[in-house]
Amino acid sequence: MFISISELRQMSKEKRYEDIKNLFLTPNTKITLPNDSYIQFYNLIHDKTPLNRYVCFSVFENLASRETPSNEPEYVFNIIIKKSDVTYDMIANIIKNSIECGMKCYISTASLRNTTGRKGANAYASSVIVIDLDVYNSPTFAWLDKKNTELKLLQLGAPIPTYLYYTGRGYNAVYKLDKSMNLSLQEVVERRKAIITALISAWSDACADSHCTDVTRLTRMQSSINPKTGNAADIVRFDKEGKVYTLEELENLLGLDKQATIMDIEKTEKVKREKTEVKKEQAIQYANPFGFGKI
Repeated sequence: MFISISELRQMSKEKRYEDIKNLFLTPNTKITLPNDSYIQFYNLIHDKTPLNRYVCFSVFENLASRETPSNEPEYVFNIIIKKSDVTYDMIANIIKNSIECGMKCYISTASLRNTTGRKGANAYASSVIVIDLDVYNSPTFAWLDKKNTELKLLQLGAPIPTYLYYTGRGYNAVYKLDKSMNLSLQEVVERRKAIITALISAWSDACADSHCTDVTRLTRMQSSINPKTGNAADIVRFDKEGKVYTLEELENLLGLDKQATIMDIEKTEKVKREKTEVKKEQAIQYANPFGFGKI
């Protein structure tokens, strides 16, 4: 399947979303994937996703491949599929077709409630925390080859990730949780954010991306090709891989105070409730300024 970005844009303008989705699901026999790490990666992220919830794959235009300058925004398309319908062949075809079109391929680290989109309000749950490590921006890793970069990453003192993945340019440190995080609970979302913020600090020497706190965070799909380098994303093997964490374990390792986090949430919620009550009272006074009818 080869289709240009301009053709995809036109199809989107015509709201032919199902046609676009089917194009990326079309069996592709032209492209051979460089490895099969996408299978393990998918299972790591979505093994706990209920069959009636949704998985989101996202394909992005490669801006560097534009032949002429353009003010058009980056083209992005979300392929949202019910977990019960997802197959390995389907995932492989999404990756292959994105490679053939010169596009980037990602997967959301959170399951979705429905097909309405990848906005935070539609997030259902997640059982992984992913930290992007942009080592190519770090002077610590400037002169190291791939093998020595990977050895150095595991010596920085950050909590050892469940798996370390090469993204074709940088790395993902992936922490697997023993239970899924319910992303509709504010307490859970805030604890998750506090853990991610602390992990970003722990991985600062590897130039951890400070923008990876959103609940439907995308991460590069394994076995895909990074257009910036032409390198394939793949798993990094190391001795202590496979560790599964609880939120409490990560909080303890990172020196976080769970109770303080919960108290901060409760304080914030209390302020919100008080503001809501004030607004209600103001609305009543506006509607009935003289209190007529009050007993």
